[in-house]
Amino acid sequence: MRWYVDRWLRTEVDPGIRFSRTLPCTWGLSLHPCAAYFLTSCGDDPAVLIQAIRWHWSIENALHWVLDVTFREDDSRVRDRTAARNLALLRKIALNLVARDRRGRASRRGRRKIVTWNDDYMLQIITGQAHA
Repeated sequence: MRWYVDRWLRTEVDPGIRFSRTLPCTWGLSLHPCAAYFLTSCGDDPAVLIQAIRWHWSIENALHWVLDVTFREDDSRVRDRTAARNLALLRKIALNLVARDRRGRASRRGRRKIVTWNDDYMLQIITGQAHA
């Protein structure tokens, strides 16, 4: 990280963006200001960069939320880095396979549970023969 800071100290461009917002406190009684800082080499207008940052985090948060609700990913106790990466990849593959099936009104979590209970349905999901 030091090389990155040294590099930016030698430039004449302001590499930082300060993104401010107001969030509720954890107990929800009041609001407090919060700031996030982003380093970038992009010379675009800050308004364009902030929109790109918001777009990136909206996708990131949506995927994480779905994985947490569907697979309770935050409760995972896997500590080995390689195993954690492999399980995260398998969860994403499973999520995509289950999301393709549009029959019924079951949620993704519900469809994931049905797959674990019904081997025929699991085979349909894996082979892509489930109703779209």
